[in-house]
Amino acid sequence: MIVSEFNLIAYLYIPGKFTPLAERVAMRDPDWMAPQVWKNEFVNILATTLRKNEISMGAALAALSQAEKRVIRYTELDPIAVLKSSVETKIATYDCEYVDLARKRGLKVVTGDKEMQKKFKDVVVSLEAFAEGI
Repeated sequence: MIVSEFNLIAYLYIPGKFTPLAERVAMRDPDWMAPQVWKNEFVNILATTLRKNEISMGAALAALSQAEKRVIRYTELDPIAVLKSSVETKIATYDCEYVDLARKRGLKVVTGDKEMQKKFKDVVVSLEAFAEGI
């Protein structure tokens, strides 16, 4: 099981240049967990993609449904740990929720976010590294 940051979820369910990479991650580990915030971030990306006429409403609703079936939502986060991580690293609290979840569960966060990769090397791995089994 991995902690999937919202951009990985978006790459898998919204067709684009990173979709093949996200598919490789899903083949390597199909079990994904994320904090509740993932859904808000994902819906925001769907709305942006719809406004740009890059997908249809039907495709957006299908993507949301598929993502909801894949991702296990985890709700028991430590807000103090999230706050401390955010202040220490200057990374958004939303992103620190993924890190807190990974640390609590002994998992890796798989993401395309370069800042998270730099600041949380203990638990964050890039999409490319994970897909390649590194």
